Amino acid sequence: MDLIKNCDRYKNDPDSMHKLANLIIEERKYDENQQLELEKIREKSKLDLETARIRANDKDNNNEVNCNDSSSLDSLIKSIRTLTVKIPDKPEEWSFFFLSLERAFAAKRVTDKFKPEILLNLLGEKAANIIIYLKDEDLKNYDKIKSIILQEFEPTPQSCLENFKKATRQNCESHVQFASS
Repeated sequence: MDLIKNCDRYKNDPDSMHKLANLIIEERKYDENQQLELEKIREKSKLDLETARIRANDKDNNNEVNCNDSSSLDSLIKSIRTLTVKIPDKPEEWSFFFLSLERAFAAKRVTDKFKPEILLNLLGEKAANIIIYLKDEDLKNYDKIKSIILQEFEPTPQSCLENFKKATRQNCESHVQFASS
């Protein structure tokens, strides 16, 4: 403040300097108010976005698959079939198949009640061999069916040895990549 009062312009015309100082103060207050308004708008839009996201999640949760009629179950089976890898031919591929199947179940929010039916439908003719080993109450238990399938198609030591002997490293593969596959 002393620097301003000692200035020649202030000494010659103190009224205009007061007006200039007041104008600068008003501009700063206006800028601060604008910043506060902008901040309020940002916060409000964040809140609106969060509210919309919560509503969308609630909508998704309320739209769980209702599989009471056969047409919706058929469409669910088709969509699960699309989301999963094909039925494995090799025993060592079954764990990957179940991983993709369970991800598809999670994506489509399939209830535990329908998982065994969908699995047996996906297996098709391979399911005929498995159904022989199951009791009626086990046919409704997805985990039991999965464990029997994994037992039935478990890789034998002989098949693992054959796969090991057949394995060759590609030119573009590093040794680490080859060993991990």
